[in-house]
Amino acid sequence: MPSTRETAQKYIDFVAALKFAEAFKMLASDAKYRIIGKTPLSKTYSRADLLNVLVPALAEFKQPPTLTFEELIVEGNRAVALASGHGISPAGLPYDQPHLCDDLADRKRCHH
Repeated sequence: MPSTRETAQKYIDFVAALKFAEAFKMLASDAKYRIIGKTPLSKTYSRADLLNVLVPALAEFKQPPTLTFEELIVEGNRAVALASGHGISPAGLPYDQPHLCDDLADRKRCHH
């Protein structure tokens, strides 16, 4: 069984490579994923909504949001990833937003 750090790093690697579907499939089926801010995509998603709503919406971006991960904090079976995302929205507007993904190993929560 992979360690918490290995699981969290795999999730981070998928997101950094713009493999959003692969990353979101790692989350538990009852996970809640929250995008904070004031963008049209800012809301709380279920895992199913991530795959059926958010992933297709991200594909519409003129420049898909790329995340730069600044720090991965692991303690026991809990991991927190601090990142910032930058891209160009479908409307041509800049997308610049801080991101926080926590409980990556337990696969329970993510906040963006």
